[in-house]
Amino acid sequence: MKKGANCSRVQYPDRGPFDDTEYYKIYGPTIISSNEPLHKILENRCLPIIMPNHPGNYENPRPELGLELKNG
Repeated sequence: MKKGANCSRVQYPDRGPFDDTEYYKIYGPTIISSNEPLHKILENRCLPIIMPNHPGNYENPRPELGLELKNG
């Protein structure tokens, strides 16, 4: 997609042709992350970055573990 272009999406299929479409300005990439495989339609429209498995024993996340990262 080019910056400054428009992207069309059918938002209201019940309204009929041409009235069902909304146009949006393209302003940058969208980042999607998931622990599950993407649907083939979405995967064809994305640049997948597959993170390698890093085996190890990790402590389960809890809110108190993030307190030192929280701002003041």
